[in-house]
Amino acid sequence: FSSLGVKPELVASIRKLGIEVPSNLQSQSIPTILEGKSVVLSAETGSGKTLGYLLPVIQQMHRQNQELAALHTLPDGQKIKNLKKLSPQTRSLL
Repeated sequence: FSSLGVKPELVASIRKLGIEVPSNLQSQSIPTILEGKSVVLSAETGSGKTLGYLLPVIQQMHRQNQELAALHTLPDGQKIKNLKKLSPQTRSLL
C-alpha cells in the first residue's frame, strides 16, 4: 500500500486488519483517486472495491483534519489570512 501513495499510519492500520497486499483493483484505483481523479469500479464481491474507494478518501480527510488542527494553533489574524487562501468561498465571507 505504501507504494500506492498510502500514508504509513494508514498502512499500519490496514495491516492490523490482516490486509498486507493490495488487490489488483486497489492497485489501480488507489493512486488514481489520490490524484483527485474520478473512477468507476466494477468487480465481484470480495475484490476490495470498498477499501479501494475509501482508503484514499480516509487519507484525504485525515490530511484536511491536520490542516484544520494546525489553524487552531495560530493567532486569530493568521487564521483569517490562511482561511482566505484555503477557499474562494471563504474570501467572500471574510
